[in-house]
Amino acid sequence: MNALLMALLLAASPDAPTPTTPVSVEKPTPRASVWVQPVGTALFGLFGQAMYLPLGVNVPLAEKTSLALELTPVVGSWRDSYDTFGDDKGLHWRVLAAAGPVFSFGQGPLSGPFIEPKLITVLAYDPDYAYDEVRIKGGVSFELQAGLDVGWQFSAGGWYFTPMIGASAGYCLNCSGDSKDWVSSLITPMAREYSAQRGPRPVLNLNLNLLRIGTAF
Repeated sequence: MNALLMALLLAASPDAPTPTTPVSVEKPTPRASVWVQPVGTALFGLFGQAMYLPLGVNVPLAEKTSLALELTPVVGSWRDSYDTFGDDKGLHWRVLAAAGPVFSFGQGPLSGPFIEPKLITVLAYDPDYAYDEVRIKGGVSFELQAGLDVGWQFSAGGWYFTPMIGASAGYCLNCSGDSKDWVSSLITPMAREYSAQRGPRPVLNLNLNLLRIGTAF
């Protein structure tokens, strides 16, 4: 009898141990990412004969918004050495830097469809070269563009995968080409018209990197 009373007292005691059920812990939704754009790298390597390395990060700003930062160096010898002058051996280079908010329509900043308005700058250098027995002066140019990318973001298992496309337009200072040539200096010189003129002009550009791939955390 005493043993039964003692058992009841222990069961009613607030300090008595109670069974617990395991609580499942959900992994946090990825909010930041680091990525590259391999399609652009492959296309420039195969057809542009240049090293093209587009790098980027997404930094979280709000529940469904992040800030995308991009840096793309481009280096290549796009002209035959006998058509160039000086010690640079026909070496061309470009540096693209871009930044803009990414507005996601999914469950988080790195999921679902998105739009990304962004500001783009392009600093470019072309060496002196000759074409059709005419010596054409190279130089440094600078572009300022406003662009818009659209796509769909996927993040799972630490991976970040984003098919996308975009376009931009702006103005260039000291660009090669005349006022009718609207192609951005980011495009390889061999894909643009030969021109002895350099000066200000409008520019257009398509973002054909098509894919961002990297890690999300």
